[in-house]
Amino acid sequence: MEGIIGLVIIGWCIWFIIRHPLKTLSLLLKVGFLSLLGFGGFLALYWFAITPF
Repeated sequence: MEGIIGLVIIGWCIWFIIRHPLKTLSLLLKVGFLSLLGFGGFLALYWFAITPF
């Protein structure tokens, strides 16, 4: 059952990319930007965790 649901989700993603390329590109850029912000925040927290006070 999970395989069928996965195939439906993948098919929907491919259909969305074909139908709305500009919307998809902006979505990918937003996700990438938020991932970079999250990674930067994680690195800052990690740096604060390893530096002695």
